[in-house]
Amino acid sequence: MKKSIFLMAAVIGVCLCFNACSDKENGPDPSRFQFLGQNYDLTSGVIWKSNRNVLISTVPYRYEYNYITEVDEETGQGGEEATNTVEGFKAGSDMTVTGNFMLSLYGTGLTFDNNTKTVSGQGACISFHLSTSDIDKIVPGKYVFGKAKSANTFMAWSCISYKPGAGNNILLEITSGEVLIEQNTDSWYIKFDCTLANGSKLTGQYESTLYTSKAEQPAYATYEDVTIAGLLDSVTMTLSHAPELGGMILGNIEIADTENGKAFYSTTTNESYIANIAEELRNKIDIGLIWNKNDESFVFESPIKMSSYLWYNITLTYPCHTTYAKAPATFTDEDFAKLEDTGFSYESKDEKVVFGGTEATFSPGYVFFETGNGIQGVIRIKRFTPMDKISMPFEETGVVYITTPVNPTLVMDIKYPTNAVNPPIR
Repeated sequence: MKKSIFLMAAVIGVCLCFNACSDKENGPDPSRFQFLGQNYDLTSGVIWKSNRNVLISTVPYRYEYNYITEVDEETGQGGEEATNTVEGFKAGSDMTVTGNFMLSLYGTGLTFDNNTKTVSGQGACISFHLSTSDIDKIVPGKYVFGKAKSANTFMAWSCISYKPGAGNNILLEITSGEVLIEQNTDSWYIKFDCTLANGSKLTGQYESTLYTSKAEQPAYATYEDVTIAGLLDSVTMTLSHAPELGGMILGNIEIADTENGKAFYSTTTNESYIANIAEELRNKIDIGLIWNKNDESFVFESPIKMSSYLWYNITLTYPCHTTYAKAPATFTDEDFAKLEDTGFSYESKDEKVVFGGTEATFSPGYVFFETGNGIQGVIRIKRFTPMDKISMPFEETGVVYITTPVNPTLVMDIKYPTNAVNPPIR
C-alpha cells in the first residue's frame, strides 16, 4: 500500500514539474493579452504580406558656407562674415532588402472573412509590423523593437476597441519590447512582452492558426499637382498709406524667407513646408527649390544647402543631400506613366537643374532625383505661377497697408518607388 502511494505521488510530482517547466504556461493564458490589469481574449489572426522593404545605406555628408552675422541693434556689433557647417547625409552604395509583414491578432468581436479578405466587427486588436530576413514569409524567431526595418525588428500598435474603417479608433503605440514567434506546420505560437510610451505594459500570447492575405499596394507612389515655392533671397515688405489715402510709401522691411514660401518638400509626408519648421520635420525634407531673381528662374537645390539662403538663421538646417539631373529630351509622358512596369534607375548626378519662371522662358520637363535616403524618382514639371504680391491693412484702422511678395511656384507630379506605407492597424 505504501509502495502504491509512493508511486502515485511520484507520478503527480513529475506531471506538476512538466507543467511548471513549459515555457508557454509561464505567461498569460494562451491566446490572450493583458493591459492595465485587464485580460483580452485573442480569437484569430492574419498575416498581411506587404511590399518588401528596400533599405539604402547612408554616408556622412558635410556642407560649409559663409554667411553674415546678425547686427545687434543696440550695440551695433555683428555684420561680420562667418562660416557655418551643416552635418548631414547622402545615399550610400549598400542596399538591403527585408520582408514586410503585418501580423494582426484579433480579439472577441472582430471577424476575418477569408473570402473577401476583410475584417469586420469591433474588439481588441494588436498589429505587429515585422521586418524579416525572408521577403516571402515570416521567419520564426525573436524580434526586437526597432524602426529601421532591418531583419528581425518590429513596430506595433494596439487598440482596445478597434472598429475597421472608423476614424476615431484610439491607437496605442508600442515603443519597446520583444516578440517570440514559433511555427509548427499550420500552428503558430506568438508571445509578446511590450511597453508603451507611457510605461504601461502590454503582454500576452497567441496559439492557433493564422490566415494569410496579400495587402494590395502600389510599387510606386505618385503625387499629382504638388506645389513648391521658389525660396526668395529676401522678403521685402512695404509699408504705405491706404490706397484711398494716396498709397504713399512709408518704408520697407527686409527679412529672410523663413516663413513666406513653402520651398521645402518631404517625400515622407508628401507635404510642402516653409523654412521655419520643427527639427523633426526638417530632418525629413528631401527636395528644395530656390528662386533666382536675377534671371527669373527656378533652381532645384539640395536641402542641406538651403540654409545658406536664410541669412544668419544657422539653426535652420536640413541634413539631407539630394542630387538632381535634367531628364533627357527622349523621356516622355508615356515613360513617366509606365514607371510601375519598367522600373526606374539612373546613375546619380549632381547637376544644376533650372526652369524658366516667365511666360517667355518656361517650358515643361522632367527631373531625375536621388535623395539622401537613396530614393530615386522622377518629377514632371507641369506649370508655374509667377511672382506676385498681396496688400492688406497693417492695423485695425486701415490707414497703413503692408505689401508682401508672394513666392513664384512650380506645379509638378512626383513619382518614386515606395516602401509600403502600412496603416498602424489592419
